[in-house]
Amino acid sequence: MKVEVTEDQIPYHKLGPANKILHNGQIYLYECDLEDCGYMQSLVRFRAMADSFFVLVRYYLRVDNVCVRIFDTRIYHEFGSNHLLREFKHLEGSYEEIRANGHSLSSEWMLSDTQADEVAPKMPELLKLVEKITF
Repeated sequence: MKVEVTEDQIPYHKLGPANKILHNGQIYLYECDLEDCGYMQSLVRFRAMADSFFVLVRYYLRVDNVCVRIFDTRIYHEFGSNHLLREFKHLEGSYEEIRANGHSLSSEWMLSDTQADEVAPKMPELLKLVEKITF
């Protein structure tokens, strides 16, 4: 296998409703309420289409009234090709930064099952790395 940093991007337009999902799932690897001082979760989401598959591995950490951190690794492969794309992102922001970006850090959000998905677009991106893995 060969791993190299690339300018290629995961073709998110191919993950839309036009490309029917044949199988998908979500597996929780770990979850903790941090002794009522926040929340931590690690999970894997996956989907398979007729022409490709996509995987998200997410580590999510919320420390109440301090910060939110997300490490996302996304893997995309088109069947018939000899490579896959792996994208790693580190998002992190203080409560003040996230509020300034327009997100309400309410108790409803803190109890939401989709809190990581809701806050991610409002968080500063500290690192993004895309690698092409050829096999």
